[in-house]
Amino acid sequence: MNKKIYWKLRKLILGIAFRGKAVVYRVSDTINGNREYRSFRGVVAKGSMIEIIKVLILIILVLWLDKIVLKLKGIPVVNQDMVVPIVIGSVSVAGIILGLYCANIASIFSSRYTNAPRNISIAFQYDKLTRRCITGIVDYIIFGLLVLTITLMGHTISWSTILVFIIMSIVVIISYSIESG
Repeated sequence: MNKKIYWKLRKLILGIAFRGKAVVYRVSDTINGNREYRSFRGVVAKGSMIEIIKVLILIILVLWLDKIVLKLKGIPVVNQDMVVPIVIGSVSVAGIILGLYCANIASIFSSRYTNAPRNISIAFQYDKLTRRCITGIVDYIIFGLLVLTITLMGHTISWSTILVFIIMSIVVIISYSIESG
């Protein structure tokens, strides 16, 4: 009698475990499948909006710090005529780095993963390090364009904006050198 109850309970427990694993697999497969087949335009629009909002929050904080710095005595004022060409040049270089970065990724993918299954290509596309580096460059470009727009609108830029811009420039260069090296 004990053996018969044991085998029935074992069968019941294994059946429940199997059904649970099947549900988890179906849910994860559905989530991954939806991510794989989302429209590219939707992914770009959503990503752009998120990055713009992040950079807008950063620029608001930096402009607030600029107001505080401008109230301090003895700190020299930044020449606004010099800011515009520096920002234009820096954003242009970041655009070139982004283009080279994407070309590098595309050449690696096309040479090594031409006949790879769809799941491997999606994993390559959603690589965390690659996405972080590209996001950093895009954030830098958006930040530079917003600084340029604010400067052209006549708002005074001070040393906190310059400091954040320099730090972001260093991060862009280092992130490109790490990923492409």
